[in-house]
Amino acid sequence: MRLLLGLLLLGLLLPSSPFLPPLPVLTPRTVHGCVPSSSMTTYRVFDVPLVPDLKDDLSSLNNQAIKLIDKAARRDRRGTSSSGKKKRRSSKQKASSDPSTSSSSSSLEVSIVRRSFDSRPRTVKLHSTGVYSYVLDVSLPSSDAAERGWDVVKSQSGRLEVRRETKKAEEKANATATVTPPTEKKTVVIIGAGPAGLFACHLLSLSPNINPILIERGQPVETRGAHIGSLIHRRKMNPESNFAFGEGGAGTWSDGKLTTRIGRNSGVVRFVLESLVEFGAPEKILWHGSPHLGTDNLVRLCRNMRSSIRSRGGSIR
Repeated sequence: MRLLLGLLLLGLLLPSSPFLPPLPVLTPRTVHGCVPSSSMTTYRVFDVPLVPDLKDDLSSLNNQAIKLIDKAARRDRRGTSSSGKKKRRSSKQKASSDPSTSSSSSSLEVSIVRRSFDSRPRTVKLHSTGVYSYVLDVSLPSSDAAERGWDVVKSQSGRLEVRRETKKAEEKANATATVTPPTEKKTVVIIGAGPAGLFACHLLSLSPNINPILIERGQPVETRGAHIGSLIHRRKMNPESNFAFGEGGAGTWSDGKLTTRIGRNSGVVRFVLESLVEFGAPEKILWHGSPHLGTDNLVRLCRNMRSSIRSRGGSIR
């Protein structure tokens, strides 16, 4: 089932509007660290290898990420030196590259964004076995990044991406996210309770300014399951409630594979995955390389999503 593609179309097609709630700020699974401060630098490190014996080992992931960023910092510092702009690091900065001696190690946060298994021949040849490949986010206060000498690191798409967030930018984002309630609620009608329809209704129900109404020709998943059982065992088909029609859409009785080509690690994708986990999906879909929900989970997920929408004033008919 191509469930996630339909969900993500929602994020691409919905226009920005003062009536829509902002997408929640979502954080990947935290491995090691602290609560981020208001002025942060985040390094997204790709292709961090870990042998199967050390799968999800927190200490190893932490040290691997630090070593890779240190390596990038040394490389970019040499590049700056060749153009006559090198700045000598103090002994304090040099010592800070060692994870065991760094004074800023306690302020560093490493999070798993994605985990997959790499069994390509060249990987097996190098490590004598396949390895787990991670995408990690390393976040720390910008002042600590400078102390470690990481302020010279240049962003490289798909290898090591740098995102610097200032307090002013955060305050601007918070101001933009402020929604002024109108004098009366707007009613929005959504046709079809497939993945896109359910998520449209879910997102709109988060706004205090919108009253979403979701209309579906088929039945809720509980009733639909009984009709599908009747079709399988007694060859009796309900034309309005079957594999194709009903709450959850045509893929509800599949194994729920999650696939997309628009960026596994983007903010919209994270919002969808976090929402699915909130409604009952296994937490491993947040970082697994080939995530799927499972048929049993899909039924429970649809039921929980419906209850959540109704609890916030939304209507499903």
